[in-house]
Amino acid sequence: MDENVEQSNKTIGQMDDSSIDTEIETCRLRSGLNEDCLLKIMEFLNVYDLIQMCHLGAYYKDLITKWIIGKKMLNLRGMTQSAKDEIFEIFGQTMRKCIIYESDFLNFLDTIIKYCAPGRLTQVELNLKQPMAENAFLNTNYIPLSMPILSNIRKFKLNVLRFQRYSSFDHFLNALLVNATNLAYLHLFHVDIEGDWLKQTNKLNLYELRILKPCVISMTHLKIFLKSLPKLNTFTFKGDSDITSIGTSLVESCPNLEVFEDIHTATSYRRNTMSMRHTRYNFLASFNNLKIVTLTSYTFCGCDLYCALRYLATTNIVQLKIHANLEQSETFNEEERKQILQSCSFSHFTSLTCLELDVHNYRLDGLLHCEFLMLFATQLKNLEKFSLQSSKLTNINKLIETLPQIRTFSISQITTKHLPVEMRKIVRTLRAIRQTSDMYEDKVVLRLIVNIEQWRELQVYKDIAKLTETIVDPFLEPYNHFRRCPSEIES
Repeated sequence: MDENVEQSNKTIGQMDDSSIDTEIETCRLRSGLNEDCLLKIMEFLNVYDLIQMCHLGAYYKDLITKWIIGKKMLNLRGMTQSAKDEIFEIFGQTMRKCIIYESDFLNFLDTIIKYCAPGRLTQVELNLKQPMAENAFLNTNYIPLSMPILSNIRKFKLNVLRFQRYSSFDHFLNALLVNATNLAYLHLFHVDIEGDWLKQTNKLNLYELRILKPCVISMTHLKIFLKSLPKLNTFTFKGDSDITSIGTSLVESCPNLEVFEDIHTATSYRRNTMSMRHTRYNFLASFNNLKIVTLTSYTFCGCDLYCALRYLATTNIVQLKIHANLEQSETFNEEERKQILQSCSFSHFTSLTCLELDVHNYRLDGLLHCEFLMLFATQLKNLEKFSLQSSKLTNINKLIETLPQIRTFSISQITTKHLPVEMRKIVRTLRAIRQTSDMYEDKVVLRLIVNIEQWRELQVYKDIAKLTETIVDPFLEPYNHFRRCPSEIES
């Protein structure tokens, strides 16, 4: 990839048309290929190769700009400004989807105003190294001129890559929501959630709203914004704020919500009393169409999610993810904990087939402390996929024994120093299940994705290798990921 980036930085326009072999130019690569074959080949070329093909002649340039560019997502990462300018100059009029990396917001607006056709862009991911404070010149000149270009945008991602205490795009977002009437997906990362852009009076067609790690957030303004989103299907929040405070507004304004994700990233959660936290997700019981839900737990045992899971409307839920923030977890009342563990019943989760646990704890064995969550998992009779993200791998085999119906078992982010020991326990458990279970016709095999060091460590254990398909990922950090899945390979 580095070679491609270096090639792109050499100003692609330096290629001399006269240096192209005349025989190639004469036959134009068409003597043995019809246009359908050429177009199929071009679909697999990256933006650098497409630019070079354009220099072969007008015929190829017309094919690419007319039939290929409008379908491809153009990733302009790692390019110099001169290389980006040339790509926009050639493809800008027909470009529809692009991923752009810019040093500041003004460069982005200037580029699309100069090269792109009005109403042509439908999907843009803008990655800024740092936000630029809005000013009168920007608001009165560049933003109004950019709106015709973005008037037909359907999916817009705005990512500020460098965290700033103030990342406001108030005037731009307000103009975008007014002019881009077809906008359906809005993703914001490190962007302030406050300002006039949230005070929309007209109903919007927004289908998906994702708010990730905002620097500043106004719950009052966000509640107002939700009233303009009757068609909202997906709501995702990841950050340090308590998003459950807008739960009632979310139910009233977005009754057809199918995906709700709350990932709290703070290391402690002490703003409310324990009883209030115990019922903070009760509003989810009012939704009848939820299919995918992500919740955050703040206790070692997970009992603070009892009410949410006990009364959650579960008719359609097929995927549930629990983010257990155990780095500085609260202590749950011991008597209430025992009562919950003895009385909880979750047989009403009949449609739930996928469960994911994300357990963050680097000092204790988080999985063993999640008594309630483990008990919850064992009561899901139709569960087919179980995913665990945890730094601990201890005694996973005991969990597998209680979930023999699972066809896919995934574990990631493991940092244990005794990987072969735990893997041998898991292999023995899987071998026993394969010998006694006739639930599935397909044989089950353990698939393990490891880094190079872990792969070397496992090679000396033949019993592990026999039941394991090992895949080495050279870019994988010191974590691993394995899963149990159907396979034609028999032991």
